[in-house]
Amino acid sequence: MRFYGFSSDEINWIQAGLSEIHSLGNELSLSVSFNHDERFGIPEAKINVLVLYEPPCVMPWQYSKECLSTFDLVICLNPWRAERLGFREWEFQPIIKPEPRKIYMQALDRELKVVMINANKFSAISGSGYRLRRETIVQLEKTYSGFHLYGVGWDMNRLLELRKRFAAIKEAFKARSTDIDLKEALSEFGRKYSSFKGSTRLKEEVLERAEICLVIENDFNTLSEKVFDAIYSGSVPLYVGPDLTSIEGLADCVITAEPDARKILKTLEGLSFSDLQKRRKAIEKFINSPTSMDFCAPSKVWKNVGRIIAGSHLY
Repeated sequence: MRFYGFSSDEINWIQAGLSEIHSLGNELSLSVSFNHDERFGIPEAKINVLVLYEPPCVMPWQYSKECLSTFDLVICLNPWRAERLGFREWEFQPIIKPEPRKIYMQALDRELKVVMINANKFSAISGSGYRLRRETIVQLEKTYSGFHLYGVGWDMNRLLELRKRFAAIKEAFKARSTDIDLKEALSEFGRKYSSFKGSTRLKEEVLERAEICLVIENDFNTLSEKVFDAIYSGSVPLYVGPDLTSIEGLADCVITAEPDARKILKTLEGLSFSDLQKRRKAIEKFINSPTSMDFCAPSKVWKNVGRIIAGSHLY
């Protein structure tokens, strides 16, 4: 039994889930890969399992038919992406519960109006949130005061930016993706961002000073730690991502916007004090519930992955 890309805790949790259903020894010819690193080829075991974590915009090669067909079982750590791409087995992305920061119930208590904390990344796959982030920043800088941008890569030189964009295009073509989008890959090339305030060592220190955090997920089928980082710091997420209504209490904590830069700006400009207060009360309720993030607790997720493997009838 071999594991690739997992921490020791994750392996222990998966094995615990496996053992609940089958008494499987380490001699079993089973490989479990956390994402697929194409440099190492396909593991050679009787049963090969792929746990998909990174989205197509980050690792397009592992979504190719050639790659997927070589694994006996694929488990997607994302219910929305699993539904879109037709994967039968899924779990939620494991997310470590943040430590709650100071919560201010009055919107005017915070010195920063709107912040976004992201690295400037590039993809040549349609459906990525990277292009939307850049387009939204441009819209905000044109007409909205009080927006602060943090992260790495927003001030990179043009040569490095060109190399990163070319690398993204190369990976997409190499993976023979059917979703290649050159407009996505080349959007806002060479743009300088006046709202950029630098990188931040601890994003929580910025978030606890912000009324609103603009959360645009890496793609629109992803729920990541970004939403939880914001709400556990008391910052209301202006959120672009999958529908959260299936997760108890979470949709009430966010202001949902459509994946369009002008519509995001319109949503932001239309927010009232009562809109923010309503979300802050929902946030307070969410973080005070001891079970609010149980659905994505790492121990639960990885044990369920083990149970899925054990129940797959591949042995």
